[in-house]
Order: sequence, then structure tokens, then C-alpha cells
Amino acid sequence: MSSKPTGSALVTPKWVKSRLQVSTVLDASWYMPAEKRNPYTDYEQKRIPGARYFDIDGPGLCDTSSSLPHMLPAPEDFAAKVSELGVTNDKPVVVYAQSGFVGAARAWWMFRLHGKRDSYLLDGGLKEWENQGLPVDTSPPPAKVTAASGGTFIPQMDKDLVRNMQDMLRQIEGRKGVIIDARSKGRFDGTSPEPRPGLLSGHMPSAFNLPSSVLVESGRMKSRADLQEAFQKAGVDIDAITGPVSLTCGSGVTAAVLCVALHELGITSAVYDGSWSEYGATKTNPVTA
Repeated sequence: MSSKPTGSALVTPKWVKSRLQVSTVLDASWYMPAEKRNPYTDYEQKRIPGARYFDIDGPGLCDTSSSLPHMLPAPEDFAAKVSELGVTNDKPVVVYAQSGFVGAARAWWMFRLHGKRDSYLLDGGLKEWENQGLPVDTSPPPAKVTAASGGTFIPQMDKDLVRNMQDMLRQIEGRKGVIIDARSKGRFDGTSPEPRPGLLSGHMPSAFNLPSSVLVESGRMKSRADLQEAFQKAGVDIDAITGPVSLTCGSGVTAAVLCVALHELGITSAVYDGSWSEYGATKTNPVTA
């Protein structure tokens, strides 16, 4: 059972720089398909010195056998892959994106889900690192490592941090806790088309809408006071939450940004891994538009 989170997940460029030699640093950048950008190409061009690339769509870091995008891999596959990236149980992990949090927030959540409590997010990403005048590595990326030459990570799953579709249906039927949807207002309301064809339009009954972009300003997470205000405006009273807090989005990526924000406010939440890509593909599921 997850306890109330303590300590901030966010770290500054100065904090990361002072711990480069004793931490594993990972570039977990990811872009929406419409952006038509390759995050690995960006990683190749420049990165924090020593950083390796965490591909949320790559083997070992997602279930490549699933028809749904970037679904969680088996714990043993995750452990083997991050061990190749140099992750161990006794060394902190810092994840970042080229800018902001998309991709990196999901990677952070995946580490928390697998029991890696000393995992952190670089607030503002690589852009903020550069804004602070810190050096970037533009040489060819380091060669891929094997598990033997990398680290050894043993997962300890915290299943309270993830939801599946049956969990969501039970929560909807039981009217317990809070469901928050990180998609845009148009998609939530059903007035804008879903980017993936064939999905239902609208949202889960009783869900609140808080687009993840509202929580970020200039690539950095807003202050705790501003985060609490954003949730309040969305209809979620942080101080009055009882029961489970479940987060959803299009495919389980931007919901993790909400997970980070709630962590900063001392609230434990869970990400619905399949999110609307799964829920909206099941025509019999209850939907409100």
C-alpha cells in the first residue's frame, strides 16, 4: 500500500550537476505524433554529460506485444533494460526531457511504480540546464551497455500506483475517489476528434478535466500554490480528497505529469496505463460527452 509521498520529485540543474558522478541520468524525451520529431535524434545531438536514452516505446520499457501504445512491460523486462542503462537500487536516478516533462514524467512514474523511490525529475529539462549555462555533450552517444557492464536493478512493484480498465470501471460504478483526465478540453468534452481513429468521444463519468499543460509554465512545474489552485479550478479540492485518485489521458503519458503535480502536493495517485486508447476503444464502456 502506497504511503503519502514525502519530499519533492523535482530537482534543479545545480542539484543534478553536483551529483552527476553518483547518479544515473536518463533522457526520456517523447513527442506527440503530430509534432513529427524524433526524440532520439535530439538526444544524439545534445544531452547532459553521461546521460543515456530512456525510450518509453522501446523494448524492455514497454510491452511491444500490445496493440496499445507504450503499455507497461513485465517487471523483469523493465529491470533488465534499466540495468543496461546503469540503474541500480542504491544510486539515484534523474530523468529529464529536452523541454518540460512529457515522457520524463512517465519515466519517473515507471521508476516509482517499480519501487525506485530515489528517482527525480529535472525541473525544466535540458532547456533549463542550458539556460543555467551548464555544459552539454554533443559527441556521439555512449555505446549501449550490457547488463553485465551496467547496473543491477531489482524491482519492488507498488501496484497501488497503476490502474487497469477494470479498476476504472469499478471506481466509476462505486463513485469513490477522484478521476482526473489530462487531455485537452475539446477531447474531454467530445467536441474535438481523438487523434487515434475509432475511439469513443467524451470522458469517463464523474471525471474532472485538467490538461497537463495547465500545470507547467515555461517548461517548469508551477509552484505548489499555483498547482493547488489549478486543481481547485478544475473542481478538485486537494484538501478534501478521499478514496483513490486515478489519472487518465490519451495513452498514459501526460497523466504522469498530473501524477508529479499531485506528488508535489502530497497526494498519492495512480496512472491508468491504457488510458483513453484502451477505454475509448471499448464501445460498451460508459462515456459522458
